[in-house]
Amino acid sequence: MISVIIPTYNNAEFLNRCVGSVPSSPSVQIIVVDDGSTDNTQDVLAGIRESYPGMVVIRKERGGVSSARNLGLKNASGDFVVFLDADDSLTRGALERVLEMPDDLDADIVVMRSFGSVEKYPWKGIFSENTGYQAQQLMKPGYIRGSVCGCLFRKSFIERNDVNFCERLTIAEDTLFFASLLSLGATVKFADIKFYEVTERRDSASRKYDDGFIKRYGKTLLALREGIGDRCVADNTIMSVLLGIVNVAVKMGYTAGELSHLIDLDPVLPLSSEVFGHNRFLARTLNCSFPAFFAIKKWKDILTSR
Repeated sequence: MISVIIPTYNNAEFLNRCVGSVPSSPSVQIIVVDDGSTDNTQDVLAGIRESYPGMVVIRKERGGVSSARNLGLKNASGDFVVFLDADDSLTRGALERVLEMPDDLDADIVVMRSFGSVEKYPWKGIFSENTGYQAQQLMKPGYIRGSVCGCLFRKSFIERNDVNFCERLTIAEDTLFFASLLSLGATVKFADIKFYEVTERRDSASRKYDDGFIKRYGKTLLALREGIGDRCVADNTIMSVLLGIVNVAVKMGYTAGELSHLIDLDPVLPLSSEVFGHNRFLARTLNCSFPAFFAIKKWKDILTSR
């Protein structure tokens, strides 16, 4: 059985499409966690239940997407779990293909394909199907995911290693969850299935850039250092997130000095020599000088965009 966990907060307008993209099957458990919605979410879910009588609906006080997913995990009875955001959907027929995978599937995570206006976290041409990969094999070509959506996770591996979503984070909690599993030895396989469809919304929380966003984003760096046991996985993930922070800061017009006042790098530095690829040079530069690191990243992006 596969458990599909859908956290929702004031997404009533999307729920029919979202839940409707999940096949009604004895092999699929649908868990919707209403994270304290104030719209007509409960009324919409009551209507959906007519087509999905076995759907599990859990209503809780507002606590954020991580707490909703964690509650979904506690109530999941499937051997595998899929995370589906309430404003997104699964591609027609995709989950049926996943259900046809062999029972002895030798993987803790199966990464499929996700699309919005462009493909998210593309992997074709980098990794092969039906091959098991470990953390460093993923990190060397720079494959670090910022979303758990579009993947299949073995529930027993999550439970055995006591991994949860970090509820004190509001940004990059997916990155920490995925990297934590890698650091604990998860085997990852790839499947060429167009599985997940992302709805790109202009009012998305991740698009509301301000000083508060930068500060929250910066706090994820310490969470990555503290929450990932494998130093190689931690340092490569920290570098990836930091590059994202600088990218946002440059778009907002921040200088290196202004950015350094908003984020505290001291607890996560120095980065080790295990940072891979072209990021190794950036890591060495960062260890010596944040302004130099900032300048190189900024001008590299300007040159490559021409």
